[in-house]
Amino acid sequence: MLGGKFALVTNAIFGQLFALADNKTANPALSWEYFDGQAWWTIPNLEDTTLNLRETGIVKFCVPPGLQSTDVAGRKSYWIRARLVGGDYGQETVITHIAPDPSVLNGTVQTSERSLSGISPPLLGSVNISYSVCCTTVPDYVVTLDSGDTRDQTAANLLDAAKVELFTGLAPPIAEMGNAFDAVMAKRYAAPSTA
Repeated sequence: MLGGKFALVTNAIFGQLFALADNKTANPALSWEYFDGQAWWTIPNLEDTTLNLRETGIVKFCVPPGLQSTDVAGRKSYWIRARLVGGDYGQETVITHIAPDPSVLNGTVQTSERSLSGISPPLLGSVNISYSVCCTTVPDYVVTLDSGDTRDQTAANLLDAAKVELFTGLAPPIAEMGNAFDAVMAKRYAAPSTA
């Protein structure tokens, strides 16, 4: 079944993958792929401990930055696919029976019996999906909001030693006024002296 596909919808990293399959396989080889808007590409640095979906394990990868949505079977989403590129998960058996055809002189009737019992595709008992930051990435935009004022700090974030100011400090005269106000309020509302 070369070129067959198994697809899962996800935007993240697979957690524990529980696969049920009899071991009737002949070394299946999967290519885990993502769609970039024009073509399917192999996911780089993918770790697969499921032995190509033959055992329970983990399929782990960083979501490729070029991942784009596409329509698969009438559903538009961000798709990751596992494509069978070699081997198989077992093979069908075909038995041909030849019998005399009573309606034709010296004729025969040929019938075929097809059995899929030798095929054991992966059956997923459960899929746990978890998310984590696995690849360092710089945000496209950094905008801060302080005292009702927004500041675009995208350029500051692109520097190697990025220092993004989250809050603007008060100017010294204003800060001094605040300290004086606090002192007046403390005296005004202080507990009365009992001396």
